[in-house]
Formats: sequence, C-alpha cells, structure tokens
Amino acid sequence: MMKRILAAVTLALSASCSYAAEEPITVQGMYVWGEGVETFQPCNDPSVFWLNGDEASLQPLRQLAAEVMKKKHQPYQPIYVVLQVTEDVPQGEFAEDYDGVYRLSKVESFSAEIPKGCERQQVY
Repeated sequence: MMKRILAAVTLALSASCSYAAEEPITVQGMYVWGEGVETFQPCNDPSVFWLNGDEASLQPLRQLAAEVMKKKHQPYQPIYVVLQVTEDVPQGEFAEDYDGVYRLSKVESFSAEIPKGCERQQVY
C-alpha cells in the first residue's frame, strides 16, 4: 500500500514538474555572451541566469553581442533581449554558479541599445 502511495505521489510530482517546464514565460533584460559565459539578467534585478538553447536560436544573440564587444573593445557587453524561456536544469560546470537556468524557447526581439528603465543591477 505504501509503495502505491509513494508511486502515485512521485508520478503526480513529475507530471506537474514536466508540465510547468513546458509553459514558457516572457522575460526582458540583458544577455551576455563570451568565453565561458552565456547569461540572462532581468531588467532591474540582480539575479543572473545561465541560458541554454539550441545553436540556431542563440546564434543571432551571440553575433550581436560579439559586434558590441568589438565596437566597445571590451568583453562581456550586454545586449537587450526579450525572450520566451522555461526553467531548466544546470548542465556543465559554469551553469551551477548562477541563480538558475533558463532554456531559450524563442527570441522575441533583441537590440544593442538597452532601453531606459532597464537597468543592470550590480551582482555581488
């Protein structure tokens, strides 16, 4: 009897977790890319999330970030993004050092210009 209850609870929890992971949320903030870094920081929030995604979706963001770095002659320059993401699990040594992990579902928009009202908060 106890095994059946445990199995039912486990099944219910895994079903609710997988359903939650399938519903993307829209976020806006700064994307930063560089050696060992692929992150998203929401506007006006000190939290920083590792960003996973497929190469085709990430490539335009990486390209613009590289152009901004080249223009400013400094690495790790933020670009503004509006993304649809889901929560994801850390994979690799770098991802575990962040506030969480997002999986990119869709790029809504991106720009080299960070709009007023979207400030990059200091990370301590």
